[in-house]
Amino acid sequence: MQVSIKDIAAQAGVSVATASRALSDHPGLEVAQSTRDRIRRFAVNLGYEPNRLARGLQARSTKIIGVLIGDIRNPYFAGMLEIAEDLAITAGYQVIADTTIRSAQPLAKTRFDGWPLDGVLMWATSNTTAATILRREQLPTVYMGYTRPDNADYVALDRFGGAKDLVNHLIGQGYRRIAYLTPDAAGVATIPDDRLLGYTQACDENGIEPWIISPMQPGSIGSISVTGGRRSDGFAAGVELAELPEQERPEAIFCYNDVIALGMREGLLSAGLRIPSDIALAGCDGIEEGLYLSKPLTSIETPVDLMCRTAIRFLVERMTGGADKPPQQIVLPTSLRIGGTT
Repeated sequence: MQVSIKDIAAQAGVSVATASRALSDHPGLEVAQSTRDRIRRFAVNLGYEPNRLARGLQARSTKIIGVLIGDIRNPYFAGMLEIAEDLAITAGYQVIADTTIRSAQPLAKTRFDGWPLDGVLMWATSNTTAATILRREQLPTVYMGYTRPDNADYVALDRFGGAKDLVNHLIGQGYRRIAYLTPDAAGVATIPDDRLLGYTQACDENGIEPWIISPMQPGSIGSISVTGGRRSDGFAAGVELAELPEQERPEAIFCYNDVIALGMREGLLSAGLRIPSDIALAGCDGIEEGLYLSKPLTSIETPVDLMCRTAIRFLVERMTGGADKPPQQIVLPTSLRIGGTT
């Protein structure tokens, strides 16, 4: 049975108004400390749980934020959600989470439906908006991952510079036929992919012909899912790559993310190729799993903890009286983690 403030007041021998004030989060209300302590002891003993949503609605702040991320099956996003949730709770907020995959479906139901959110953190490319995905206007939003052409708040990652550093590293190792593998067909045509842009510029600067492996490229190898980019996609592409004659396959592969790279590693090894003797391999994101291999995966490390910490700070500032604050925008540097696969 749910315990009410009226029940606590009856046990403590005080009025409902006094019990309500004593259980409030605002200690300045006029209730003697000894009375406040006694009422709260009764509340604990009776198992009282305050209705935080009702309190929030009265205060016009629910203390709930949404966190919208990519595919939760990718450990990169699972780790991001864990960090963001811990930081939000520390800041006094509860979290409702969902994925862009579910939310982007036409007329899709999301976990945010019906919840009065104070704001949202959203992993999104530069051409995606919270109003489009969440179908809500004027909701304080901080975007994560990518720069944006509008005046929105964002915390971006410099994967463009990271990709250039990675390609220059591969060239320094003596590789010339360097391919970029992307799971996103649209990424080649319409949606800016800063990894692809950095890769292409580094190739151009070094006189190397870009080699893009994607579903959009005629004759491209690999059964790569347009919306997935999962380990199985990388595995299938690795097996198919290994079947090509040596002179027809890349000397090095730069994968869109580490999950694809880890799948490709298994596909290449299962087909009898050696890494990096027969083909070098690198990814992007710097997930922990890539460290614990017989030869750690070369990858572009992204500061996920700092990104989430900065995004939470931006969002709290925007939600708590910062409506007229200038756009909060920052690009965080990435770093190259050189492993045994290159």
